[in-house]
Amino acid sequence: MDVYDLHDAAKAVIAYLRSVDREAARRAEKSYDCFDRYETTHAYGQSTLRGTSCAKQAEAALAEVRRVSRPSDAAGAERHFAAVRSAASVRAAEEYFRTAYAGSLAWNVRDQRMAETVEEIAGHVEALSGRPGKVVMWSHNTHSGDARATFAANRGELNLGQLMRQRHGEDAFLLGFFSHGGTVLAASEWDQPGRVYDMRPALSGSYSALFRSVGSPAFSLLLRGKPDVQRSLRGPMLERAIGVVYQPHSERMSHYFEASLADQFDAAVYFDTSKAVTPLGR
Repeated sequence: MDVYDLHDAAKAVIAYLRSVDREAARRAEKSYDCFDRYETTHAYGQSTLRGTSCAKQAEAALAEVRRVSRPSDAAGAERHFAAVRSAASVRAAEEYFRTAYAGSLAWNVRDQRMAETVEEIAGHVEALSGRPGKVVMWSHNTHSGDARATFAANRGELNLGQLMRQRHGEDAFLLGFFSHGGTVLAASEWDQPGRVYDMRPALSGSYSALFRSVGSPAFSLLLRGKPDVQRSLRGPMLERAIGVVYQPHSERMSHYFEASLADQFDAAVYFDTSKAVTPLGR
């Protein structure tokens, strides 16, 4: 769903096309050759400042997959859909890194592409089942909560949760996760290997510290349709966000922002002590 796996996504597209149309595979492979001269996607983004671009090539490869007829059997349709989304991911990555180095709101490009993927998955499920598609989407709080209830709105940023609410109203249900301490898998900087960190205890004046004061090691809290609860949690208060990078030495500046939790989410889940995720395949 994200934009950080351009080369593996391209390989998946080529592998699929080779199984259904070898000529189309050769054309797509030639298009993706445009990216091979760059060691990283960041190197590609920097190169666009000098006027280079692989945007047309990414679009051309996506068009090759879309020209393949969607198989009628469920397994074939699933493979076709995965290939289309992989090609769309390459296009999204190209757009994201080009936008990031141009100084524009690359975050918005990223979340708009995430929203596109969610909508496409729902449509795919409906096409297979004949019933409206329902999607459970897992992402960081800064993506799944409504950006309009956070500092991000002041910077002109939108996010996936906001887009889902705007498009689907109460059919979208936004759930946030919070913890006071524990461990987290993160890196010291972008493009550095991840490791497990011990999180600092949540700062006083934060939602996590407030939840800690309840005295329960874990609980869920429904916000939607609960006006008394919403009034108590409208804030603004501090909210912690640890994503790809964790910098405990500058945690207040690097990982906290003000938010109105009652407007950001429809419900919250709290764990006093969380545990770092284990990446798939390990």
